[in-house]
Amino acid sequence: MTVELSFFTFQMVNFTITFAVLGMLWFADRRTSQVQSLIAVGIATCFWIIFDSIAMIARPEVYGYFYILRSIMLVIAPYCLLWFFLSLNESPLLKRTVVSRLIVIIPAFDVMILLTDPLHHLVFVEHGFPLPVYGPLFVLHSAVAYTAVAAVIFYIFRFVIVRKPPKWVSILVIGFSLLPAVVNILFTLRIINMIQDIAPFAFYVIFLVFSLYGQRSRLLNFKATALTDIFEYYRDAIIFADRDFFITDPNRAVGKFFPDFEVVLRKTSLRDFAEYLKCRSVHHSPKHLFDVFTFQELPVLEGEFTVRSTSPSEDSLLPAFPERTFKVSYQQVHRKNFRGKRLVGYSVNISDITFYRSMISEIEKQNQTLTELKISAEAASRAKSEFLANMSHEIRTPMNAIIGMTNIARNSRDSEKKDYCLNKIEDASSHLLGIINDILDMSKIEVDKLELAETNFDFEKMLRRAINVINFRVNPERQRFSVHLDKAIPRALVGDAQRLAQVITSLLSNAIKFTQEGSIHLETRFMGEENGFCTIQMEIRDTGIGISEDQYIRLFKSFQQAESGTSRRFGGTGLGLVISKRIVEMMGGTIWVTSEAGKGSTFGFTVKLRLGEEKQHASPLIPDARRNTIRILGVDDDPAVLEYLDDVTGELGITCDTANSGEEALDMISQNGFYNIYFIDWHMPGMNGIELAGHIRNSEKAVTLSRNTASFPKQKSVVIMISAAEWGWIEEEAGQEGVDKFLSKPLFPSDIADIVNEHLGTVPEESGAETVRDNFEGFRILLAEDVEINREIVLALLEPTRLQIDPAENGSVAVKQFETHGGDYDMIFMDVQMPEMDGYEATRRIRAFEKARVKRAEGGTQRNLRDQIPIVAMTANVFKEDVEKCLEAGMNDHIGKPLRLEEVLEKLRMYLKKRS
Repeated sequence: MTVELSFFTFQMVNFTITFAVLGMLWFADRRTSQVQSLIAVGIATCFWIIFDSIAMIARPEVYGYFYILRSIMLVIAPYCLLWFFLSLNESPLLKRTVVSRLIVIIPAFDVMILLTDPLHHLVFVEHGFPLPVYGPLFVLHSAVAYTAVAAVIFYIFRFVIVRKPPKWVSILVIGFSLLPAVVNILFTLRIINMIQDIAPFAFYVIFLVFSLYGQRSRLLNFKATALTDIFEYYRDAIIFADRDFFITDPNRAVGKFFPDFEVVLRKTSLRDFAEYLKCRSVHHSPKHLFDVFTFQELPVLEGEFTVRSTSPSEDSLLPAFPERTFKVSYQQVHRKNFRGKRLVGYSVNISDITFYRSMISEIEKQNQTLTELKISAEAASRAKSEFLANMSHEIRTPMNAIIGMTNIARNSRDSEKKDYCLNKIEDASSHLLGIINDILDMSKIEVDKLELAETNFDFEKMLRRAINVINFRVNPERQRFSVHLDKAIPRALVGDAQRLAQVITSLLSNAIKFTQEGSIHLETRFMGEENGFCTIQMEIRDTGIGISEDQYIRLFKSFQQAESGTSRRFGGTGLGLVISKRIVEMMGGTIWVTSEAGKGSTFGFTVKLRLGEEKQHASPLIPDARRNTIRILGVDDDPAVLEYLDDVTGELGITCDTANSGEEALDMISQNGFYNIYFIDWHMPGMNGIELAGHIRNSEKAVTLSRNTASFPKQKSVVIMISAAEWGWIEEEAGQEGVDKFLSKPLFPSDIADIVNEHLGTVPEESGAETVRDNFEGFRILLAEDVEINREIVLALLEPTRLQIDPAENGSVAVKQFETHGGDYDMIFMDVQMPEMDGYEATRRIRAFEKARVKRAEGGTQRNLRDQIPIVAMTANVFKEDVEKCLEAGMNDHIGKPLRLEEVLEKLRMYLKKRS
């Protein structure tokens, strides 16, 4: 009895472990066929152990019942184990309905056989029949049971070979699977005498081994299940076909790629699918791509095909493309067995590469863009480096002239030499100021702060001012400069005259600079009027060096010049064209250039300006009946100048004759008599203008002495010398020969009209009042400026105006002086950036002091802003936000540094007139 109890205890321990492991499997999160079959093995093993153990210690009268239940488990356990190994090996037998039914029917039939086991034992014990006649039913039961065991052993070997599990799993499973069969055979043959059956323990060990191995490999088929999920939800279409080319396993992507093609398991041939793709494809490569699907001899194939897109379903993976390109790969599938590799089917992988192609194309475009931006950034960096080098050269050149000429003037005692040095210093300073203005304008353009002012201006006067700026650069001996002013252009326009003159000056400067010898011509045209806006076109033509194609593309780019490097032949900042382009575009126009290397250039631009109000007379001539009797003679060797003079005088209603040389002019005088006004070019071949003027004056004297008054005009004639040259060194000689006035080329209608008006003795109402307005005697202003030299400049410039000026070296001093003498001041010039107290704070304190004083004097009332003292800011900060900041602080106006006398006088006239 002790042996039975010991074995019972051993079996109970096995039962407890088996039941615990069974619980772990039962509550596992993956219920696959392998886990379900393993659970069946565990349940059969548990019942087998418990029934066998109870039967061991049960009383004789109930032993038979537990023996029958134990025998049933003895039959069921091998078939459960067979089911487990079929699932573990993913045997296709489980997919067959017949096999799945046999797995249920055979154990049930075997159980029926086992129920007759007591009868077999009864016959065997009572009658002593030998083993061969033990009983046909028992033999049948043994055959079925051991057939199942043999099948299990076969699948164990198959699992070991194909799956290659760890060695300890293989040894334990094979050993304990064979052990019950071997022991039972030996017991049946009476070779050994077993007290207890060890089959339950063998099944317990097998179950335990596979449970532990299953947990380690995540319930036996985690990888397979994951691969199945990946296969089903993979973006590419994957198709498996058997050896007969019938499709067995298509994934979901097949239906999404080709929604109009139904793939039915085992009913659709791979040939039909290939034919469908061939019919839909727009083009494919290689040419035998779809035909090769039926070639069993070709193991691997890759190709591409393109189809027209259909309307995708809602869950389609396809974005909207008119055509889609697919990459297809085809290969044979083999499986290893004991005899080697065996062909089991075919696999087709179809990848939609349209999106990837478009993405790659987009990436290539982005890379190209980034490359271009990189090249552009590097070029811009190089251009800025060259620009800084050029700016260093351009700034140092006038600075060197200023410093050098200052030293020469300081060491010289000759007044003429000092005047010469001062003139050169003035020229170099103007050039330096132009460079600084270009840099400031460029900085405004870079931050999009360049703005235009809207003022009413005279177009002709604006054009004359622009030309006067560059006229001194023209060499009359080698350069011919002419201007044509379209008479249809309205005189009064509204716009930014200063910026427009800046564009004209910049383009003319370039034309003069790059035309060492030849002609420069400015042409203006009226292009029409629409909605109150006039379109005006201007062209500057020259016969200079021209521009090559590679230089042309850099003309209107920031920090770039057609010719770079500090050693270039021509100077300049390289910003003029960039600034001009921006100004023209802000005025609603465009700028262009046509050029050919060595043949000159033409820069043209258009602007749109609003019509202004005409002042006084439409004609610049003062009404006078005597003007119809005036006779004018124009003498110039340039036919264009003579033609222009004839057109202008014709518009003014004045008779004008022309001559192209001094000799011809004298002949005309001898034939037609003397003229009232002569316009004579100074530089002419043969007889120059000074010589011609001398001959005219000598002829007039001769006629006067002969008292031939009939051919001599009643009023003295006027000789006007016209030229683009400087007059300083010929003025004395020309005056001795009888030249009355000098005019710079080109001539403007207003210049000719002014000469005629002076000859008639009439003066416009506006003229002559300037001297009176520039006399500010009796007025007192406060000048707040921290730089001593700036204070000296203002005092010196305004000294002729007899204006009383009190200087203050900072804002704090200015406030104290205002608090002491505030009632005596008529105006304040306030610098913005000063030590101790800046101009903003000083202005605020002055305004606060004024308000407090007004409240005390007038019982709390405040005067209007026009009754307050005018405060005008003086600063180099000329951006719009700087001006607005000055106005917000309480200032009335703004003047930019460096100071221009005319602008200072204009502010004085404006505000002192109001104060008076």
